[in-house]
Amino acid sequence: MGQKMVDVYEAQLRLGKKWGGFIDLAPEQFPISEAEYTELEKELDNSLERIYAAAIEVLRRKGGKR
Repeated sequence: MGQKMVDVYEAQLRLGKKWGGFIDLAPEQFPISEAEYTELEKELDNSLERIYAAAIEVLRRKGGKR
């Protein structure tokens, strides 16, 4: 039996639900396997967490200068 594949629309929907917005993905990179999707999700989680942490730090610093 073949491995479950994830198409671009399913990936965008799943990531969007998790992160509360639209995640734009390159359709030419799909379909991908469920394992590849899991890796993509982990990488995106790490990237977005770093972006949020940096934004919070900037806002914290800016708030302290008022």
